[in-house]
Amino acid sequence: MNDDNQQTLFSGTTATLSGGVDQTVHTTAPDNVQFVMGPDGQMVAIQKEPFVWKQFFIGLIIPILLLLVPSMTMITIEGIYYSKYEYRDEVVLMTQVNNTTEHTGYFEVPSGYDVHWCHVDFYDNGSLHDPDRYDCSTFEGDGDKTIAIEIYFEREWDDIEVVGTWTASNGTVYFDDGDHHNSSFAVIFQIDNEPEEMDDFYWTLQGLYPICCLLAPLSGIGLAVYGFSAAKRSLGIGALTALAAGPILTIFACIGMMLLYGF
Repeated sequence: MNDDNQQTLFSGTTATLSGGVDQTVHTTAPDNVQFVMGPDGQMVAIQKEPFVWKQFFIGLIIPILLLLVPSMTMITIEGIYYSKYEYRDEVVLMTQVNNTTEHTGYFEVPSGYDVHWCHVDFYDNGSLHDPDRYDCSTFEGDGDKTIAIEIYFEREWDDIEVVGTWTASNGTVYFDDGDHHNSSFAVIFQIDNEPEEMDDFYWTLQGLYPICCLLAPLSGIGLAVYGFSAAKRSLGIGALTALAAGPILTIFACIGMMLLYGF
């Protein structure tokens, strides 16, 4: 009898448990589960965070917009600004007065322009006469407009003498450096028409642009830190992608400016 019982027990029939309890053992982990070491040294199954494309694009777009929008705005504003800006030289021929060392001329600033600077350009017997020793000082009035100019001659590094003047009120250019110049010479006035209607707006943007350039990488770093620390891995990956793409976009922006403005 004992032999029959043993034969029955080891017959190979699979034993099942009743009660509706699933005793199936998973030998492979699902794709959305990863195993990590727990504090007690045991492996613990943790569900993986799904990749959220919305978070990824938020992390990607915010830093890039903070970089591209100010850059494109500055490129556009500079194009408009310099299309209205003109910088040119006006040549005033000086005439000798009664065979003396005095020379006079006349210059009236065109409407909408301002005198930026001036220099003296003359020749004696075909050679340029000490051009680097003559220079100008401008004096501004209301509205930052130049109302007068003094032309001075540097005899020595500590010996400077005023040898000429110009006033906007009457347009008279006067020059007398004590030398007899055999022929007429020129005083070159450098004028520009910096557009006043855009002046404040343009320079405000110029001041804000470096701040925006700093905000772009700072926002990327902040979003990356927040994304990974708040279990929003997709947001962090998007921010890191934006940080990696920033230098490349900057290079292409510089190339675009060189092609546009011929730098």
